[in-house]
Amino acid sequence: MPDTSQESSVKFALIGLKSLILLNGGGVLAVLTFAGNLKGRSAVVSMMALSVELFVWGLIAAMFCILLSYAAQELETQNKEKGFQSLRAIAVITSLSSLTMFSLAAIGAAQALKLL
Repeated sequence: MPDTSQESSVKFALIGLKSLILLNGGGVLAVLTFAGNLKGRSAVVSMMALSVELFVWGLIAAMFCILLSYAAQELETQNKEKGFQSLRAIAVITSLSSLTMFSLAAIGAAQALKLL
């Protein structure tokens, strides 16, 4: 039996959230690994530290999005349409925030690499 449109949307959203967690978490690991080899280059290390902070905020936003999505789904099963729509909108905003944090962190890390 084929998935309904709603089930397909949920699966797609879940893939997106997993990707945001993977991107931001991988970014933290990559920057920390690279920054560990930079001795005596405080300007580069401080820029890398900012990138790590942004990656972590991206992770927090993605996890918050998962929590909001779960709460929204619970409200939908209880037929509370108004609360569901609000939580879903906030979840979308937090997922976009996570993607923005990843983008800014990646750009910051790239800028730090230019200083080498």
